[in-house]
Amino acid sequence: METGKLNTQDLKTLLSNYTGAPRQEVLLAGRLGEDCSFIRLGETVLTVTTDPVTAASTHQGTLAFHINMNDLATSGAEGLGVMVTLLLPPRTEKKVLEDIMGELHRLCVAHNIQILGGHTEVTDAVNRPLLSLTALGIVPAGEEIYTGGAKAGDALVVSKMLAIEGTLILLEEAKATAQAIFSPEDWAQLEGFSELLSVIPEGEVGKELSVHAMHDVTEGGIQGAVYELAQGSGLGCVIERRALPFAPASLKLIRALGLEESRTISSGAMLFATEDPQALLEALAARGIAGTIIGHLTAPTDCLMQEPSGERHPMAPPAKDEIYRLFEEARS
Repeated sequence: METGKLNTQDLKTLLSNYTGAPRQEVLLAGRLGEDCSFIRLGETVLTVTTDPVTAASTHQGTLAFHINMNDLATSGAEGLGVMVTLLLPPRTEKKVLEDIMGELHRLCVAHNIQILGGHTEVTDAVNRPLLSLTALGIVPAGEEIYTGGAKAGDALVVSKMLAIEGTLILLEEAKATAQAIFSPEDWAQLEGFSELLSVIPEGEVGKELSVHAMHDVTEGGIQGAVYELAQGSGLGCVIERRALPFAPASLKLIRALGLEESRTISSGAMLFATEDPQALLEALAARGIAGTIIGHLTAPTDCLMQEPSGERHPMAPPAKDEIYRLFEEARS
C-alpha cells in the first residue's frame, strides 16, 4: 500500500466489513468523510475523533491538538478531553517528550480541555516520535452537525486560507528551498501562520447558523475535503480553481517544490456547505475570519474542478497528500 490516507475504495470496504457489534447508543460510526462518531448519552451526544501526526517532525503537540479539536469543531461539539498515545524511538532525549507534552498541556489549559490519560512507550517500531490523540466532545442532542448533511445547491465556503499546515511543515522540511526563494515580503506574509491552525471559532459560527455540513481541510487538501463532503452527502460538486484562497508565499513555496497546492494538507481552514453563504461570510467577518465561496454542490454526479480557462475535469478520489510525495522523492 502507498503512504497517506487509505484509498477511498479500500476505506469503504473496511468500514463496511469491520463494524463490530452494533450499539443502539451509537448514532453514527465510521463513514467516508465524517470527522467524528456520535454516541447518544441521554440528552447529550458524545462526539469522538482520533488522528495522529505523521507528516511533521516538529511541534507535534501543537499539530495533534489542533487537528483533533478541529474535527470536533466540525460537529458543533465543545471539546472535553483527550487520550494521548505517544510512541518514541530508542535513544530519544527526554526533552523531546517534555516538549511534546508541554505544547499539548498548554493548549489544553487554554481551551479548557483535560488530558484524560493514554499510553507512552519507547519502541523500535518507530523511527521518530509518533503522537496520536483521541478527542472527546459534547453537544446537546439534536444539535450535532454531520459532514454528510449537505444538500444539492449548497454553496461551498472555505475559511481563512488553504495550505496553512502544509506551509508550516514545508518551512521545516524544505527549509533550504524557502530560504533560497523567499523575499522579506514572503516571510512577512507567513508571520503568525502557526496561530491560524484552529477552526474552533469557525465551528462555533457554523453551529450558530445551522449550516448543513462542515469538514476540516486536512490530508489531501481542499480537493480531498470537498470530495469527501460531497460523496459523504451523496452529491456531486463544482469548485473553481481561481477562487481557492492561498497566501502568495504558500503558493510560491509549494510550486517551487513541484507540488499541487489543491492537494496539500490544509489544517486551519474549515469547509462549509450552506444555503446562505452571504450570512455565513458576514458572521465569519464579524469574528475577523475571512471566508471565500469556492463552488457549490450538485445533484449526484462527478466532483469537478473548473480551471481558469473554464474547462472542467473530474477530481480524483482522495489520494496521498502532496507532502508525502515530497518525502518519498527525498528518500529515493
